[in-house]
Amino acid sequence: MTSEIASSGPSQEPGSASAISIDHTYENVATTFPDGRVTTCVTCEINKNPAWWEKLAKGRAADVSFVLDQLTGSHPKWKGTRLIDPSRIAMAGHSAGGASTIPTMVNDSRVRAGIDLDGTTDAPIPSRRLSRPFLFLGKPSSYTPGSGEAAATWERDWKQLKG
Repeated sequence: MTSEIASSGPSQEPGSASAISIDHTYENVATTFPDGRVTTCVTCEINKNPAWWEKLAKGRAADVSFVLDQLTGSHPKWKGTRLIDPSRIAMAGHSAGGASTIPTMVNDSRVRAGIDLDGTTDAPIPSRRLSRPFLFLGKPSSYTPGSGEAAATWERDWKQLKG
């Protein structure tokens, strides 16, 4: 999986925040690369079961760790690396991106906090738990406790949070 990195224009002000967006090629209608190439959605027509979603979330977690390595590693690929405070990295995502936040945090301690916006979590938090701040934010019709499968994944994972 290839990721295109786009910065939202990091500020050079002390205490300011920056955001990096990761676009997952072949998972959306189209991705346009800087050289003009355009890729289309390969996953749009795939029959997606819980195992597929779990694999997707783990792949996305690996992508985030790769991007963090490239931005904060010993040989950073971005000239603005000095603007990143490695002790203040958080991740937020919507839908599959939100669900990918948990496996990212479980496997990469550099991500200090996370937010899942409307993402059913097929990749559960392991029994060792997650001890950093995490926010589930979803629409009441889908994520009210006891209201169905989507809510059940959050209920399961809520018990494993201790941050």
